[in-house]
Amino acid sequence: MTGRTAGPVVTLAHGYGCDQNPWRLVTPLLERDATAVLFDHVGSWHPDLPSWHERRHSAIAAFAGAGL
Repeated sequence: MTGRTAGPVVTLAHGYGCDQNPWRLVTPLLERDATAVLFDHVGSWHPDLPSWHERRHSAIAAFAGAGL
């Protein structure tokens, strides 16, 4: 979390196959008046790679739970 804790909360989730990088230009603008919550999906960040499992996370349907 980053920004003003007294402001509204905005959650920023990146799309499948990328990371938080797309939010780098938006986050500073939001921080002025809001609390920004950013998170990474499993496997999108290098230290999180041990949590990634091919069967579950290699296709969007499986990532969403449909392929389990």
